[in-house]
Amino acid sequence: MVLGGTWWFWPRQRPDIYKSYVAIYQELQQRRDIAEDYANWTAFVTRAKTQLAATVPWLEDKAKPGDREKSLLLYAGRDLQELLELPRTSKSPHQQRLDTFFEQLQEVYGSN
Repeated sequence: MVLGGTWWFWPRQRPDIYKSYVAIYQELQQRRDIAEDYANWTAFVTRAKTQLAATVPWLEDKAKPGDREKSLLLYAGRDLQELLELPRTSKSPHQQRLDTFFEQLQEVYGSN
């Protein structure tokens, strides 16, 4: 019983990754909606790709079947990587799926 309670209240393992992905996703949506110069867009994409390159391989190694949290982060990270490869004005073919990942991650992490 103690182990179950400890597991339940144990902090999420990677809220830093979640926060980073949310920030990338929100900034991506904002930057797509405004006309800005190419240099700012390129700087954002470079920064976001660097952040994703630092976390996606870790998630690929650590996400196991049944680990919903890491699996959702991994799927969201991969979709963000794909989205950053598209031209700024392109729409993602997986936009609805990505929205769903972030909705589910919000459930896991709450208002963090």
